[in-house]
Amino acid sequence: QFYHFVVAVSERMIAGSMSAIDAVASELQCFADLLAERPVLGIERQIGLLGELLFLAKLALTHGTRMLDSWGGPQGEPHDFRLDDREFEVKTTVAPKRVHIIHGSEQLVPSRGCSLFLVSILLGPPGSAAGLSLAGKVRDLRRLFATDKPRLGRFVDALEKVGLRKADLPHYRRQYSWRRALAVVPVDKKFPALTRPVVQQSLGALALRIESLQYAVNVEGLEKEEGTPQFSAVVP
Repeated sequence: QFYHFVVAVSERMIAGSMSAIDAVASELQCFADLLAERPVLGIERQIGLLGELLFLAKLALTHGTRMLDSWGGPQGEPHDFRLDDREFEVKTTVAPKRVHIIHGSEQLVPSRGCSLFLVSILLGPPGSAAGLSLAGKVRDLRRLFATDKPRLGRFVDALEKVGLRKADLPHYRRQYSWRRALAVVPVDKKFPALTRPVVQQSLGALALRIESLQYAVNVEGLEKEEGTPQFSAVVP
């Protein structure tokens, strides 16, 4: 192994006119890159990101590439999307019911002056039909943004920020299909949200000892599905 390493260093010195130190450093970096782990997104994160891209695609196909500006999740914004004074938290599940995981006591708190809606997406196995995949949706959106070069660059940067690299797309070909229609649920007083005020009211001073919070919420019957006037009033 050392012999082959020395030969590679020598070739860099002779063919590339590199100094010995630079040749050794370059060859060591090649081995480091070769052996470096390239972790891919976990399945839960893949499903969540696919849901966000499905919602982004719907907005962009209806209102144009400028809808990329509404995608705030990769930028560290508190909610996934914002359209004027409406915010959207996208939740995707492969369960047969609209049961979604909420992370923390702040995830369902709207920004000041905004109304918040949970976007419910239900996916399932494609069966014998052609399904949709995370890799396929990325390619679809890249083609959509191809006519808008600045936003295409920003879309690629956003994917990098959430941990999805173009070289890793072959890992994201798992197929899904829609179980039910896309739906929105208003996060209002009728929504069963465990927010900081709710926890504070229940536990009083002990609420400060709650370090983290995660819970599953069933929104069956609260949703307004795509195709209804109520949905169109929220997502025009």
